[in-house]
Amino acid sequence: MIKLIIIGLLLVISTKTNVESVIFPNKQMSIVKNQGFFMYIVHQSTFKLEKCSLKLEDGTEFDLDPKVKEPFIYNTSEGVLIQRYSQNECGVRVKNVAQSLSGKWTLTAQGDRGSVDSDSVFLEVLSNKLDPSPLVVTVTDENPYRRVKCPNNYAAKHCRVFDHNGDEKKDQCDFYAQSFGNETLYECRTMRWGEMQETQSFIKVLMEEEHEKEVKGKIIETDTHVILTCQDYSGLCRAEMPHKTRQLLLMDGLLMDRYSTYDTQINKGRCSIEIEKPLRPEDIGTWRIYHSEKDDSGCVFRVHDDSAVPQSNSRNPKQIEIWQNNVNALTIECEVPFPIDYCYLSTPDFPDNENYTSLIPDQFFKSKFLGICRFTIKNPISGTYVCGVNNIDGGEDIQTYYQVKVFQVPAHSSFSQVTSGKGKSIDILVKTIFNYPIGYCRFMMPNGQIHGVSDKFRMEGNLRYYGKGLKYGECGVQVLKVTDEYYGVWKATIQVEGKEYHLEVVVTNPSGFRTAYVAGPILAVVAISGIVLAYMIYQKRYRRTVRRPRYDRTVGTSTDDYGLDNRSEASHES
Repeated sequence: MIKLIIIGLLLVISTKTNVESVIFPNKQMSIVKNQGFFMYIVHQSTFKLEKCSLKLEDGTEFDLDPKVKEPFIYNTSEGVLIQRYSQNECGVRVKNVAQSLSGKWTLTAQGDRGSVDSDSVFLEVLSNKLDPSPLVVTVTDENPYRRVKCPNNYAAKHCRVFDHNGDEKKDQCDFYAQSFGNETLYECRTMRWGEMQETQSFIKVLMEEEHEKEVKGKIIETDTHVILTCQDYSGLCRAEMPHKTRQLLLMDGLLMDRYSTYDTQINKGRCSIEIEKPLRPEDIGTWRIYHSEKDDSGCVFRVHDDSAVPQSNSRNPKQIEIWQNNVNALTIECEVPFPIDYCYLSTPDFPDNENYTSLIPDQFFKSKFLGICRFTIKNPISGTYVCGVNNIDGGEDIQTYYQVKVFQVPAHSSFSQVTSGKGKSIDILVKTIFNYPIGYCRFMMPNGQIHGVSDKFRMEGNLRYYGKGLKYGECGVQVLKVTDEYYGVWKATIQVEGKEYHLEVVVTNPSGFRTAYVAGPILAVVAISGIVLAYMIYQKRYRRTVRRPRYDRTVGTSTDDYGLDNRSEASHES
């Protein structure tokens, strides 16, 4: 019996060595080099600490005896300070952590009753990449803003930006910097992952006097290659292939298949693409080399393209449909395969609008070398727009016509009026522009009946659903057999982007009348017309019988108002 009790006590003691524990603050930590952190074990039950130790990834151990009142401080060869967390918790406080200490840190705590708690933290020590020099960017009068990111933003979690007056400007790590005078200084304060304090850095914005720099584009052709070179401002370079099928990134020393970047040097503003011969169909046509992200600067080239430059064609204008609710400005551009000397835009309200002001093309002093002219029209109206361009050699202007349709509502009916005879079928369809999905749709018939309609709409009497479906922006009704009740105004109600819109479609028969509804009024008009005509005839005859004759005293005859010759009674008697 005594042996069983002893065995049971031993089992209880042995189970206490496996008490679950949790390490605080986390099992994984990321700390910036030279920064500090702490960690300790949180026990799940009553625990009186007797012993505590720390073991690193490389096997180095540190004794953190809680019985000693003065805290232990270990100073490693790299200047790392490891200090006991407290006398009651098994943990450490670490300062000036080194990158070499990345790895597993294990704490082991032993209680007064022999129980042991042990847990680990995987520590990642992040590189402390700091550049003390300020970031220098330039802006111009034409482009006074420049988008920049705060320097030293490695592992950045939060940034504060202060302008030249010391006022907090932005609460984000990237922003648009502007120059006030010749030089403006911005201060960035960055909070990075694994670091408590803010990192300070600076951005210097310089105002560069901008003038029209000549953009030089040239084509060099050899027996084996065609080389396109554009000398422009330094920056990102891309080559756009003919028909805009593909774009190629141009950087120093790149080679791909039949193309190379030849003598490209980004820092000198020179971008080139070398095309290997024999040329393929995709190589022939208009090439453009862009020197900016906005496609507003660069050069245009024609490679082995003998086709004529497209001329003006007012009969086939390019169609543009916009919804006024979603568009505040419209961009219209014209492109030609040669540098442009001048361009203009004719709008529907010119010259009738007294307040008309000529539109200035966007960034024309840059885009003209690309053979592109762009205009931004605020609050566009429906009508015909004409974009005209020409080069320095003169000649006929090359014009591009645009037919712009501005919708007040984002939908329209396929036909505003549908004509059909009795017994035939008709389709009434409402479509959204740009295929905006329709939330719901319903039709009200001329007789007041309302039908909710969708692509899941089952046949209801003489009606069935018509169209591709609400999610494709189409809602319609097909009438299988037209009768009198279907003639008149159909009213459609649809929901697009949370708003409700109303449209109308008129259904008429070939004669233009609806028999059941107009027969009564027609008979009434005929009856009234007959009464009026009979009354006029009666009045005419009555007036003839009662009218007194007008005598002519000289000849003894009388003439009535209708020119009839009447003899008097006296003459008959004589």
